[in-house]
Amino acid sequence: MPFTWTTSDLISSIKTRAMIPTSQITFTNEDLLSLADEELQTVIFPMMMSVKGDYFVTNDDQTITSAAEYPIPPDAIGLKIKDCFWIDPSDSELREIQIPQVNLSDVTNQYIQGWTWGFYIQNNSVILTPNQMTGMTLRQKYYRRASKLIETSAAGQIVSINTGTNEITLSNVPTTWAIGDDLSAVDQNPGFLTLASGLTIVAVTSPVVEIADVSLLSVGDWICLDGDSPIAQIAPEAQPILAQSVAIKCLEALNDPGLVSAQQKFEQIKSNFIQTMTPRVDNQAKKIVNRSGTLAWKKIGRWGWSNG
Repeated sequence: MPFTWTTSDLISSIKTRAMIPTSQITFTNEDLLSLADEELQTVIFPMMMSVKGDYFVTNDDQTITSAAEYPIPPDAIGLKIKDCFWIDPSDSELREIQIPQVNLSDVTNQYIQGWTWGFYIQNNSVILTPNQMTGMTLRQKYYRRASKLIETSAAGQIVSINTGTNEITLSNVPTTWAIGDDLSAVDQNPGFLTLASGLTIVAVTSPVVEIADVSLLSVGDWICLDGDSPIAQIAPEAQPILAQSVAIKCLEALNDPGLVSAQQKFEQIKSNFIQTMTPRVDNQAKKIVNRSGTLAWKKIGRWGWSNG
């Protein structure tokens, strides 16, 4: 069985850590998940990104047209990208060729424009300069923002899939879902990636939902509205840190004397997590690449980065 720590498990862990009675009315489940969303963005994500393990990295592919401007995906953390590549769709290996970043101040420099292709960031878009790769694929690698946490009652797991009719049978179909709504599929396996989005509901008759495409789905995947997730999309080892972080917020609000010990516990499990996860690859010698050497320039010429 895969490790799956749903929001129901998260809520239970928060209440246990903060010693919140089941009958209390100070914090609803929705309140706890809202706090968890905030802690994900402000505490857990920066902590995991500090490990430098490329967690949360995903791709956004766009076909390069005659336009020079391509928007950064709206779910990118900080509206920033990690890197840019171009891919030749006719290449059987679909190799990623890195696009060099240039300074905006250099764009008007005739020397720069005359010999290389690159990109720069302006506002919330990637600008290709000069754009000479029409028909190729532009791939932006970026750190994807976590989906909003929801209770499991607002989602359902796939029980079976009918590929002939594009119908999925779910363990639960929320009554609020309607034809035209867009759904997402979240992997039940760590790290709980969003496998597909924009799955438009064609018909819904509980427990069966017909969508536009089922090709990316598997039995066990969680289905929810776009932008939502019934699982915190972080490594399993970070789930207890999230629960402890939210518990601290609850204790602060209650002015509980147990706050100090809860903070000490948080620092302990955070330290253990960092030691466990760093480095992400053990006993692997790093390769040193001279990106400005002769071989690098030959590679640039071979892949068509120059105009000459």
